[in-house]
Amino acid sequence: VLINIRRFREINHSYGHRAGDAMLKEIARRLVAWKSEDAKVARLGGANFGLILPDAAGVRGVSQQIEALLRELRQPLLVENGIELMVDATAGIALCPEHGRNVGDLLRFADSAVAAARSEGSHGYRFYEAGFTDAVHTRLSHEARLRRAIDNGDIDVHFQPQVDVRSGVVIGAEALARWHDAELGPVAPDRFIGLAEESGLILPLGEVVLAKACRLWSELIVPFCGPLSLAVNVSAAHFAHPALTGLVTQILSAAGLAADRLELEITETAVMSQQETALATMHRLREAGIQLALDDFGTGHSSLAYLRHFPLDKLKIDRQFVRHVPENPDDRAIVRAIVQLGHALGFTVLAEGVERTEQLAFLAAEQCDAYQGWLFAKAMTAQELQQLLLETRNALVQHVAFGQSTGEPLRS
Repeated sequence: VLINIRRFREINHSYGHRAGDAMLKEIARRLVAWKSEDAKVARLGGANFGLILPDAAGVRGVSQQIEALLRELRQPLLVENGIELMVDATAGIALCPEHGRNVGDLLRFADSAVAAARSEGSHGYRFYEAGFTDAVHTRLSHEARLRRAIDNGDIDVHFQPQVDVRSGVVIGAEALARWHDAELGPVAPDRFIGLAEESGLILPLGEVVLAKACRLWSELIVPFCGPLSLAVNVSAAHFAHPALTGLVTQILSAAGLAADRLELEITETAVMSQQETALATMHRLREAGIQLALDDFGTGHSSLAYLRHFPLDKLKIDRQFVRHVPENPDDRAIVRAIVQLGHALGFTVLAEGVERTEQLAFLAAEQCDAYQGWLFAKAMTAQELQQLLLETRNALVQHVAFGQSTGEPLRS
């Protein structure tokens, strides 16, 4: 059995190597305490551990043992300064003699099983199957291509407009990473973002996207279309990094973009998993003049006790709650509650994934402040956004000049 501790690099980057070492020692202690007398356990390097289970009773017996072990490993652990870390472990299993009869083959096949579990986003374990080795080679090839794209600046940034519900005027846009590989073609964001998180590339990827988005915004949007807000997602790894505020202000300075034009979107899961640290980071960002939005609100484990203390500017309603309004009464109730909660706490509320006029009409009736989605526009290049904003501004001028009012998005 091979066990990989996911996001170990992020912990080292965010909390320092002493915290990472303390985590490895605690994991080793748990493994030694858990194993049977005949079992063997070793650290193979990095955040990878190996187990030999000579007394396991077939597939079912191994499964029961590994499920119990993973539950034990995933218990929260405390390191220095009261930092609580959540361990995320994935296991790969190879059986003798079913999968191989020598140490080399068994290690290789167990490693392939770990990689398969990780590439599927699994937080559990996998037994080796024929074909896993090819899948690992493919993943490693894609990882190398993504690394080169990041290093060479080949990651593109597109922008999806954010629109005021009441007036239909564009008030900003969200920056979205895009990757088009010469051989693979366009790679879906959920595929390469997940790959970046698994491989430790999420930190350099996030910095490249933030820097490019700020530069394009400063060069192509602000001079021609006014000081609109730029929203950029921050990964959990970046949000946990103690140098985040300094990095962001440095990027803003290099791009010549005012801090109050940038809005960092932080996921609810990232905030709630490290509440005390998150609160300190958010206060530093706000002191630097940067706006903050809580993304995908309602999909994680919210704590209203903490929410009222977070220095937020905006709540973003996740698209899964918007998709079936107004016809679904449960989703209507959820969206209505989020809007009312956000306003009660002094936040702006934005709905994602708006694709139909019925959805927009419902949001307007519930006094939601802003929205984004295909109803107004898909994500586009900075040049396309600039053209759209100029056309929209001309349309607005015509509406005002002729005394017309509209509840529809202002499109030319």
